[in-house]
Amino acid sequence: RGTPDNPAFWKRALLDLPLAAAVMSVAVGPSGPNDVYLFHLHAFLTHAAQHSSAAARSLGDHSGDEHTGELANLVKLCQTKYRPYFLFGSGSNDHNQLLLKSDSTNNGAIDGLEGVEEVDEMTEMLLAVPRQMTNGADEEEQSTQNGNHDPKSLHAGGGHSALLTHGGDLYLWGWNDAGQLGRALASSESTNTSSSLNLVQPL
Repeated sequence: RGTPDNPAFWKRALLDLPLAAAVMSVAVGPSGPNDVYLFHLHAFLTHAAQHSSAAARSLGDHSGDEHTGELANLVKLCQTKYRPYFLFGSGSNDHNQLLLKSDSTNNGAIDGLEGVEEVDEMTEMLLAVPRQMTNGADEEEQSTQNGNHDPKSLHAGGGHSALLTHGGDLYLWGWNDAGQLGRALASSESTNTSSSLNLVQPL
């Protein structure tokens, strides 16, 4: 799993589980898709805990194995239910314009980034949007192949950020104290999946 001191590992990914999951959901290395090893490891640990009382006690005392399960679940969500967009940004994050807080209500914060309201250097941002499966998986796949989900333009303002796709979907996030985002003020966009993905619905 690595440590923050191991230069072979990306420190931000060690601190930000949703970002790590989103990267693993799409990344392919020399030995193949990054998710394969993770799913095999998760299956092995789950099987061991279910069939060995000694292993169950050992795994129960190891928080890292709990994180393995959470990471595997987040990867599956990014591959089936949500579409991740990897962005970079800097500047003000008072209203989560940079998506550096762990939910759209601004109550949480990504591990290692607590209280971040201003970012001086370009920083990785993860935008998660719902996959549009209303017309079936085949049409969703065709829409992806046609490039409809590819970003067309990215916009940044004082209190808001926005992404427009080639298919015409507009995603807007940031300051919403007066309904500027076109959504209910109390709307919680991060789902009850126990994930801290910043889920943004299209307008």
